[in-house]
Amino acid sequence: MWPSDVPIYPNAKLMEKVFKNGSHHRIYEIIADPDLVINFYKSVVPKKGWREKSIAKLGNDGWLMIWKKGNRTLQITLEPIEEMKSKLTVFVLQ
Repeated sequence: MWPSDVPIYPNAKLMEKVFKNGSHHRIYEIIADPDLVINFYKSVVPKKGWREKSIAKLGNDGWLMIWKKGNRTLQITLEPIEEMKSKLTVFVLQ
């Protein structure tokens, strides 16, 4: 079961999911301005009790966001596919 304290961007289309050794990995396709997606996670994730460790731009268009909560790590990457379409990868590591 997906952790209730890990938000998924609204209307994200699930492309792949893996659960192994207590860790979750999901890949979504998102049709939205990347800045809106980043701002969503910056505002919603801390409200779920996660502490920001790092938010960094990758290259010209990608993003890597890392949060911690207890012994868990939440890692989110956002990679552009084409204009207004991105690949969102969400890892919850135990």
